[in-house]
Amino acid sequence: MRNSPVINAAAGLAIAGAAVMVFLAANDLPPSTDRAFHAAIGQAIARETLTQIKPGAGVIAIVRDTSAFRHPESDFQFDAFAEALRIAGSPLVATQSLQVDPLRNIEVPPGDFYELIRKAPPGTAIVSFMGPPMLSDEQRSRLAEIHSRIIAFCPGTIPRRVDLRSFFDNGLLHAAVVEQDPAATATRAHAGKDNSTHIKPADWFAAHYRILHSTDDAFPTPGTSAARETR
Repeated sequence: MRNSPVINAAAGLAIAGAAVMVFLAANDLPPSTDRAFHAAIGQAIARETLTQIKPGAGVIAIVRDTSAFRHPESDFQFDAFAEALRIAGSPLVATQSLQVDPLRNIEVPPGDFYELIRKAPPGTAIVSFMGPPMLSDEQRSRLAEIHSRIIAFCPGTIPRRVDLRSFFDNGLLHAAVVEQDPAATATRAHAGKDNSTHIKPADWFAAHYRILHSTDDAFPTPGTSAARETR
């Protein structure tokens, strides 16, 4: 008896479905991006920025260019940050997007950061979503007094690669957002995936991150292990 086209098609679909199931079982797919969690990071950075400047003062942002290498987490963070500033009446006067090699550590080229600090109007906030200003000693000495407030998002290994306290001591940072000590968050639930309707964004941020100021005692220790830096 000859097989009908319908039976052949059904058999083909069954084989394809089985192949997909085998593939999924053998390969871990990347987790979906949690928009609310990353938006909470952007909102927290905006709140900190607003505490550092006078009402209505301008803000300059340094962000990752996601046109060549997609990074939705960065887009969610920045969009929420910009919206929070807009609502508060502190406008973004400039945004500098920098391309990032996904295989290298996040870092703003020193020359770019130096020029932004040098040209920024007094009272302006410079907010870097790509870590602190990694200036040379010569660049720092040429700046003399810094009249802007500098806030940096320092995820992953940044606080373990550089001495953040020295940036505060040299007037190159006024606030830094870093990940919580893993020991303090070892028992936390994986935010967002199963409880996205029950956990407030501010609680997500507090569970995963903290904001450093010059007066804090507990700074991350350079050289210690840390989470990956692609958040």
